[in-house]
Amino acid sequence: MFSPRLLLFVVSSTFIVDAIELSRSKSFSFSSSSSSSSSSSDSSEHHGRHSYSGKGGRPSRPGSRPHRPPRSSTTTRAPNPSCPAGWTLFNRQLGAWCVQLFPGANYGQEQAENACRSYGAVLSSVENAEERSIITNMGLAMMLPTGWKFGTIRTGLRRDSIGSPWYTTDQFTTGMNGLVWSPREPNNGYWQGRPNNCGLIWLWVPGGKQEGARVLGTFFAMECITSPPDRWRESIIVRDDSSDSHESSYYSGGGHRPKPPKPNRSNSKCETGWTRVQRLSGGWCVKVFAGLTNQPQAESICAQNGAKLSAVESSQERETIAELGRVLMTTSSTWKFGSLRTGIKRDTLNSPFYVTDGNAKDLNAVKWSYAEPNQGSYNGGGNNCGMMWLWVPGGRQVQQRVHGQFFSMVCHITWNDRFRGLVCGKPAV
Repeated sequence: MFSPRLLLFVVSSTFIVDAIELSRSKSFSFSSSSSSSSSSSDSSEHHGRHSYSGKGGRPSRPGSRPHRPPRSSTTTRAPNPSCPAGWTLFNRQLGAWCVQLFPGANYGQEQAENACRSYGAVLSSVENAEERSIITNMGLAMMLPTGWKFGTIRTGLRRDSIGSPWYTTDQFTTGMNGLVWSPREPNNGYWQGRPNNCGLIWLWVPGGKQEGARVLGTFFAMECITSPPDRWRESIIVRDDSSDSHESSYYSGGGHRPKPPKPNRSNSKCETGWTRVQRLSGGWCVKVFAGLTNQPQAESICAQNGAKLSAVESSQERETIAELGRVLMTTSSTWKFGSLRTGIKRDTLNSPFYVTDGNAKDLNAVKWSYAEPNQGSYNGGGNNCGMMWLWVPGGRQVQQRVHGQFFSMVCHITWNDRFRGLVCGKPAV
């Protein structure tokens, strides 16, 4: 006849224990616990059972649940991540992110990225408005003591061609919420024939030169290859890990984010007339030659120079070769459009393309123009060789080919209907 009261007692006592533990761990008071426990002890004592005052553990009885040990009120937390001295910590959606600005002299995009790699870091974009504001103020603090009143910061923001979408290159930025363009930006212009495909942050204080409608702390588009010494310049360098020993608590997936492989810098020099680019295997020297050749003839010219017909391993290398080709075309001929033979080919129309220089790691940097590679053929041969398109304003527009991008053409013959050239490459020494 007393089972309803016993059931009520068990439920009541369990509820009180939970409330005490919540009080310990959450600083939360539960004022009805004492009255409930005294009422329960009175009723149990009246029926010849052990009393329970609400303090300490209740003696067990046959058939009752074992006493549950109190839960720990201490929550173990991973220590906050930290950055090395001189680096600024940002908390991104993917985890801790350490940033430092360095004067960039006259660095182009590739030089800035190489400088970042020398610090075990990458060229950074910005993830939100707070990052952009802090980085802008850091830039001003570094610029003003030099006497300059306007300048730029190179970032990990770029696009592959005019009209293509912008993207971040640091592989750690979530979204594009930190990207704010100045009025009339991003522009689709060219500077000395080079497309404005890199995103830079504008720095300015009163008295500085005003260019266009650029606004302090916002982005504008500029070409990627060079940076004339006409203003103060710097780059955002970012370490891709914090010095926190509990890094797995702050990076997605519960582990360390993979670090990019560090390039081998022991081979760093090229012969006069050759241009050095950085590959994962080390320095790579490229040179563009003018020549009306088919693919075997182009390979022979490269071999005579101790080199191979070169592919491309990075977007920076692709843009460098396109610029070398543009300069050679416009200074050695009157042509305003043309092509370069490269070390990219396939065996049949249905087989995959591959690199032939024996050095480029893959084809990820090969940017095909619209509707390329095509499946056409001519005079008994398929369009199985990858060629780079060269073009400057005023040149003939062929299909929808874009300067610095690739298209497929036959390998065994050529025509004297435009500027023709080839690009050779060999390891730096």
